[in-house]
Parts: sequence; structure tokens; C-alpha cells
Amino acid sequence: MNTAASIQAWTFGVIMATALVAPRAQAEPGRAPNARKIVVVDLSPDEKEHAEILYEVRHSVETHVDAKGLRDYDVTSVHGSLNAGGEVTEQQNAATVKGLVGSGHAAMKAKDYDDATDQFVSALKLLEGSLGVLEGDDQDLLDEVLLGVGEARLAAGDKEGADRLFRRAAASKADPSGLSEAGKRAFAAAEVAIQSMPLGAVQVNTDPIYAEIYVDGRYKGISPKAVAGLVEGTHIITVYKAGFTRPTITVDISSEKMAHEEIKLEPARRALLLDELKPKLATEVAAAHGETPLGGPAVKELGDLFRTETSLVVRVSGTRETKSLELYLFHTETQRLVAVQKIPNLDWSFRNRQAIEAAVGRLFDLNWAGVLGGEVGGGEIDDGGILEQWWFWTLIGVAVAGGTTAAILLTQDDASPPPFTKDGTGAMVLRF
Repeated sequence: MNTAASIQAWTFGVIMATALVAPRAQAEPGRAPNARKIVVVDLSPDEKEHAEILYEVRHSVETHVDAKGLRDYDVTSVHGSLNAGGEVTEQQNAATVKGLVGSGHAAMKAKDYDDATDQFVSALKLLEGSLGVLEGDDQDLLDEVLLGVGEARLAAGDKEGADRLFRRAAASKADPSGLSEAGKRAFAAAEVAIQSMPLGAVQVNTDPIYAEIYVDGRYKGISPKAVAGLVEGTHIITVYKAGFTRPTITVDISSEKMAHEEIKLEPARRALLLDELKPKLATEVAAAHGETPLGGPAVKELGDLFRTETSLVVRVSGTRETKSLELYLFHTETQRLVAVQKIPNLDWSFRNRQAIEAAVGRLFDLNWAGVLGGEVGGGEIDDGGILEQWWFWTLIGVAVAGGTTAAILLTQDDASPPPFTKDGTGAMVLRF
């Protein structure tokens, strides 16, 4: 091997050494029957750190569970409404995939394994060009299809073909709990096999930049992004950025050379609707004060545009490493601002996801029936002390963790004597 090749191999090896195949993701909790539809809308400047934080906020909303351990919010993607009328071929393909998957399962029950294989393989080919338009629980179809092809080929006696698909499913951390016993054993063997398989990487660049990058349905970061630790073979890349289309491409990963993908995002068909709504929404958020804070027509339009009863407005500002995060929860029909959370000093140098998850948890710590039937909870942070609105005193307790400040608390200078008990982490604790 010549010197140039040696350097290239060494550099690529360093990248691979930093990436390990992650353990299989556990099945998500079920969704509560009364889960509220919610849309998360960002009013922040277009920066990479802001896109990272927005993802973490949305993920915390998606994974929030109620007292019974069920997901109590159903996040509506902004992409579907903004791309309505476009992505026609992709939408048709996605609808066809659902039918093929159903036919594949029916063929498996009938023990027609060749037909089942054909149905699942056809579904996989369509997903490789349309995965990005799937939303909500439908995004799990890729795992279902990969496992379906593997199960069908195993039953048909094509062990080599089954192993190949199970390795691909294991690499994407699919949940094999629905497989037959033979399928589970084959999948477990595939999980072991991929631990020693060669790994590769892909550099994903987008125009415009700061788009969310997913590989095989799993979030990998914000573009421009080098995604390492990918098992050799075919992978599906999907890209999301509010106001743009949702391209889906396939990439062949090799351990010999890093792949490069340049992806152009086209404006969404209805992007102008959200663009025109954002400055109005920002004005209403800033003006939502008083004993019963209200938004206005823009909040109502937001609910109508995305067909949700609640909306979470996100604003992020600050330096690259220290951010200020503001979360405003609205009931769109009544336009009421029902809860607020603010993190004035979010340390993003170490990606403080726990602070975001905690803030979202406090935001949703409310009784919707009581809120809509009476006065709202929450409030704002001021520089002069606790707000004097009467509803502040109706709160029965607030815990603020790790420097994250609840909306009804005040951030004070370190030199000022703390009026509240501190828990040893710098957080202030109110008890009533």
C-alpha cells in the first residue's frame, strides 16, 4: 500500500474507531387514547445549535408519558401540511407500501412464503424512495418491512438472503419481538454478526444547511453531518427541514472509502403560509401577559394549519455554547397560553438534553381540564422578583433542576441573597 493510501486508511480508521454499533432500541411506550395532538413550531434564528435544540424539544414531547406510562402527546409534523399537494409520487408510494405490508403478512399466514417475500421486497423498494413522507407511527414501517423480508426468506429456505436482511434490520436497531422463534434466533445471530462487520461512513451536506439527518429512520444530527459507524451495505437517508421537501435517498456504505451525498432541498409547496405566520406569532407570544394570557389569531391559524388542538412555540437565542430556551404552550382553539418554561442559561457545550427533557416535563405538569375550565398556570421570568399576578400563588410546588428556571421563577444575580431554598445544584426550590 502506498503512502497516500495508508494515510487515507488510517484517517478513515480513526473515524470508525469513534463509532460503535448502538444497542437495540427498546419498543416505545404505547400512546394514550386521549393523547393531545400538538405541533412544535420554532421561531429561532436559523443556526445549527438551534436546530439541535429543536430536535431535542420535539423528541422530549414525543416521548413524554403520563402517570400510566403512556405517551400523552401526539406530535404532528409540520412537513405534511406544508408539503400538501406536493410529493405526489412519494405519497402514493407510501400508501402502496402499507397495502404491500398487509399482503405480505397475509401471505405469511397462508404459508405462501415466496409471495410474502415478493410483497415485502416490493415494499422495501418503494420505501427506499419515499420513507421521508411517512409520519408518526408509520415511520416504523421500515423496520417491519426489513424484518418481514428476513422472516419470509428464512421460511422459504433462503437462509443467506434472510441473514442479509436481518443484519440490515439489526443495524437499524429494529425490535424483533414480533418474529417467530426461528426468526428471533436468526435476528440474534445477525446482531452478533454485525458487531464484527466492517463499518463505513457518509458525509451528508444539504442546501440549505442545518437540516435534520436520519439514517434508516434514526436521527443522526444536523447537516452538514458526517455519520460514522454504519455497517457496510445499503442504507436509507432522509432529510427534514421545516419549509422544505423531504428527500429520501439510498447510499451504499463501504469500509474502504467515506461516501459523500449532496442533497438539494426544494421549498415546500405551502411554506409561505408558515413564513407569514411566524412574525405574527412572535408578536402574540411577546404580548401574552396578564391574569389570563392569550395569544391571538395567529395562534388559532397555527392550529388550523396543522389541525392540532395544542401548539408548542420554541424560541432559542444566545451564544454558540450558552443558549436561552423559551417554551410556550398554547391551546389553539381558545388561544390561551397555558404554560411557559424558560431556561435562561442552557449549557449547550455538552448537549444538556436532560435540562430540556426536564423543562418539557414541567411544561406538561398541568391539569388540562382545570386549565381550560379556569385560569392558566405558568408565567414568565422577570428581572425584579416573582411576578405579582394572583395566579402565581395557586401553584402548589415547583422544582427547578440544574440551573433550569421555571417560568414563574426569577433568575437572580449570584451576589443577591437567595430568597428560596437551594438544593445544592444551584437550583431554587419552592415549597408550599
